[in-house]
Amino acid sequence: MSKTSLSKNYLQERLARLFAEKISSGIWLPESRIPSIRQLAVEYKVSTASVAGAVKILQQKNLLSVRPNSGYFVTLPDLWQDDMLTEQTVADPLFERGDQVEFVLHFLFHLDSVLGTEFVKFYTSIICLMQEEAEAVNWQLRIGNAANIREIIANADGEYTRGVIYMPDQVNAMDLQWPELKFPKVLFSIGEKSLHSNYVTPDNYQGGCLAAEYMSQCSLRQIIVRGRSQQEHYLGERPYRERLQGYIDYCKLNDLPEPEVVELENLQALSRVFDPALQLPETERPGVVFLGDYFMIKQVETVFNELYPQQVFGQDVRILVFMDYQDHYSKNYVSIGFSKRQMCREVVALVRRVAQHPRETPIRVKIPMFLRSSENQGVD
Repeated sequence: MSKTSLSKNYLQERLARLFAEKISSGIWLPESRIPSIRQLAVEYKVSTASVAGAVKILQQKNLLSVRPNSGYFVTLPDLWQDDMLTEQTVADPLFERGDQVEFVLHFLFHLDSVLGTEFVKFYTSIICLMQEEAEAVNWQLRIGNAANIREIIANADGEYTRGVIYMPDQVNAMDLQWPELKFPKVLFSIGEKSLHSNYVTPDNYQGGCLAAEYMSQCSLRQIIVRGRSQQEHYLGERPYRERLQGYIDYCKLNDLPEPEVVELENLQALSRVFDPALQLPETERPGVVFLGDYFMIKQVETVFNELYPQQVFGQDVRILVFMDYQDHYSKNYVSIGFSKRQMCREVVALVRRVAQHPRETPIRVKIPMFLRSSENQGVD
C-alpha cells in the first residue's frame, strides 16, 4: 500500500474518531442531522472525500445513517448485541426443544391521569418509542395500569420478566409500595420524583445552563419568573429548582450578571414583568425565562395576549421556556427540551444494567437537554 493510501486511511479514521466523540459527548444528539459533508470539510480543512470516508466508517459502526434527500443522522450503536447473545446461549430447556422464549418488559403508568389531548399525545409517543426499544432487544412490552401493580407483579413470571418500568405522575404517589421483586424496577421520571429508586430523567441542571448560555447571548439582562406558592406544580418539584440553580451557576462561572428572579402570586401579576419591559426600546428589553412546563406556558401566553393584544408573545420580548411534555416548532419563543427516543432507550438499558449489577442500585441516568426553536427543530 502506498504512503498516500496510508495517509488517506489514517485521516479518515482520525476524522471518524473525532465525529464519534461528538456523538458520545452529546454534541451530536441521537436522531439529529449532522452538518453536511461539505460543511465538515470546510470546518476541519480537509477534502470532502476524507469526510465522506469517515462518515462511511461511522455508518458501518451503526453510529450514522443516511436518509435520502435529507442527509446523515445520528443513530446509536447496538448496545444490546452482546447481552442478547449471552441470554440466548444460556442453557434453557425451552431452547433445547427449539422453542423461542419471549422475554417480557412491563411498562406501568396511571391510566386515569392520561387526560387531555396533549397528555394523550405525549403518552402515545412514549408508548410507541418504548415498543420500538423493546423490539430491538427481542422483548415483549406489556402496558399496564399502575393502580393494579400488585396484581400485575403477582402474575408476572419472574424467570422471563426482564423488569418493570413505572412512570409516576403528579397526582399519584411519587413512589409505589413495591412488593418484593425477582426482577429490577426502574422509574421513567420526567420530574425525578423519587430519590430512592433507579430512574432515568432529563438533566434539568444542564438544561438550566443551556438556557443561560442562549439567553446571555441575546439579552444583557434576564428575568426568571416563578410562582410564589410552593404548592404550584411547576415550582414545587425538584426539576424546577435544578433549572434555576443551573442557570445561576452558569452566570456565576462566566462572570455574567445574575438573573432577576421574580415571584408572582398569580398569572395576572405578569404585568409586573412585562409592563416595564415593553416600555423599553426593543434592544434594551430583558429576556424572560419560564421554568415551568408546556401546560403552564399555555396559560402564560393566554394571559399575555389578554393584557397586551397589540403585542406578540415571544416576539416583542424574547422568551425561553421548558417543554417537558409537548414539542413545538411554530412558536415565536425558544424552548429547552429532551429527546424522548433517547430517554426510552436509556430506560431499557438501565433495566439491563440493574439486572446485571443489582448491588450498584440505585442508578440514576440523566438525559441531556437541548435547545429548540422554529429554526432549530432538534429531536423528538
